[in-house]
Amino acid sequence: MSTKIEQLDLKDILILARENDERATRYLINRYKSMISTIINTEQYFLRCGDRDDLFSEGLIGLTRAIHDFDETKGNAGNFQKNLENFLYMCITRALISAIKTSNRKKHSPLNDMVSFDRPLQDNENLTSMDIIAARPEVQKTTSLEFMSPEERLILEESVDRYQELLDKELSDNEREVYLLRLQKYSYKEIQQKLNLDKAKTIDNALQRVKTKLLQIIEQEERRAQSFD
Repeated sequence: MSTKIEQLDLKDILILARENDERATRYLINRYKSMISTIINTEQYFLRCGDRDDLFSEGLIGLTRAIHDFDETKGNAGNFQKNLENFLYMCITRALISAIKTSNRKKHSPLNDMVSFDRPLQDNENLTSMDIIAARPEVQKTTSLEFMSPEERLILEESVDRYQELLDKELSDNEREVYLLRLQKYSYKEIQQKLNLDKAKTIDNALQRVKTKLLQIIEQEERRAQSFD
């Protein structure tokens, strides 16, 4: 009767996997594949030209290669499991970053070269492309993007969902209400009346906080994109 793979020593399982033993390889993948999700979640990795499953698959490829490439003679002597896990973690991370770099190269250029977020909109000089990112669909429909090139419009539209999701997590209810009304071209006085605000200055302060938060989000995403180039 053959020995169950999980009853073997980890080092012996790895040796079998290197010899293309399917049971050993499958066991190690199942044992360590959660490491892929951990890295993706911790680092907040994502593909511009794919979904989470695509990125996980790239991590799985990195894990499989690492299982076969691990050299037990390197690392701290007497700590085989720790050395293996460190190596797997490193290889998975490299595979994910490589996939992200490839995805970024396919997706035009880094974010800071894509769209001029500070450019005033043609039909409303008080708004910029950055304002559109923060707006909900019903607001976006009221603003023309015809002054942009087709490529810029596509890139901006693809950015909207992600930035809106990130921004929504940062805004207070009051900030969101003020900003959406302003984007719909309500005057300060009208917003003040609708929201029963005592001072118009409250509106301006809320808008400045929203702008600051959105700019911080965009800068963070720019740095993330550049770190993979």
